[in-house]
Amino acid sequence: MLAGSLTAFSADKTNPLAGTYAGLVKEDRATLVLKPDGAAIARPEADGNAVLRGTWEAKGGRVICQLKDPNGGEGQVNLRVDGGDLILESVINPDGNEQQFSPPLFTRQKDGPKGKAPVGAYVGKHDGDELRVELKANGRLMVKPADAEAVMLGEWKRGKKAGTLELAVDSDNGLVRVTAKLGEAGIQMLRIEKPDGDVEEFTEARLKRVKKDAAAPPKGVAKNLVDQWKGIVKEDEIVMQLKADGTAVVVEDENELPGKWKFADGDLVVRVEVEGQVAAAHFVIDGAGLILTKVVEPDGGEETFDPPRLRQTDALGKKKFAGIYEGEVDESDVKLTLEANGKVVAEVVECGELQTHVGKWMAKGALVLVSTEANVHAQFRAAGKDLLLVRFQSPDGEVEEYEPRFRRKK
Repeated sequence: MLAGSLTAFSADKTNPLAGTYAGLVKEDRATLVLKPDGAAIARPEADGNAVLRGTWEAKGGRVICQLKDPNGGEGQVNLRVDGGDLILESVINPDGNEQQFSPPLFTRQKDGPKGKAPVGAYVGKHDGDELRVELKANGRLMVKPADAEAVMLGEWKRGKKAGTLELAVDSDNGLVRVTAKLGEAGIQMLRIEKPDGDVEEFTEARLKRVKKDAAAPPKGVAKNLVDQWKGIVKEDEIVMQLKADGTAVVVEDENELPGKWKFADGDLVVRVEVEGQVAAAHFVIDGAGLILTKVVEPDGGEETFDPPRLRQTDALGKKKFAGIYEGEVDESDVKLTLEANGKVVAEVVECGELQTHVGKWMAKGALVLVSTEANVHAQFRAAGKDLLLVRFQSPDGEVEEYEPRFRRKK
């Protein structure tokens, strides 16, 4: 699973699935734009800088998007058409790992005897494995992986909640208990309790179409951008004025650069004339501010602004952001442990010497704020499961901004 709203696209008559879809994916808002020409744009709110671009196609009630992340990594997004909405089923990451987002659906392949529903055969996929599930009239069941000869046996019964089923499967590691929802298309997994006690729960990631009459909010966002903005890029102060008529003036080193601006597909693009040629600056909206993500020079060269990334190596409990994060900041190796009780431990290896700092952390929306006993303050922004270091304040009060942020000029 935005830094800003996206301009809505109405459905094309020759391609009824084309349009803009938005919804929650694992508690974070995401937007997907399917253009009539086959282009696709995805933007997860948790990582406002990560605009994913590529292509899409419809296949048998499903939509498959081939997308590239800002680093060039290629992945695949698999969605299922459900009425006028799209259900995000899974994402195949650039490393080849498949991540499940919605309750795995096992479609009915073969009906049982009349009046004996849900008895029958169902086919679906879980954790990348193709499975065939057969529910017998006597309350027994059989699960058979497509690529294995082994068959797992078990029992099934109707759940306490209407429309649900309780399945118990004898696996090689012990008893697996599954709670499933019975629907017209088949059965969906809602909850899996593994033999070791670990529980995996599935929630539906539904993206609803942004209707044609919902096009006004993005216009409102664009209108709200009309103002003077000030930011620091590589220690240089820049003032940017966005006017209501679509023109712009950027002041850098006392030089006024005229240009134009446009808000589209969630991107604010400001184009200015530099010695008779055009350069473009790309921004995303983040709360009340703007973040500079990329500058395209007149010769076509690009400069991106990527703050240091700490990748999550382990999750600690169910509290959001609690976990262990590791990465490199200014040539130092950093390990950050955010405990569920609000305690933080920062381990920094600089020139072979280990320094350990302890303190407290708190979440504020998509931000993680860290303060240590040594009076060090750091601000991180969530990027999927990872954290981006966007601001660091040393004990002497010196501040370093790792992503150029523009704020309204007072």
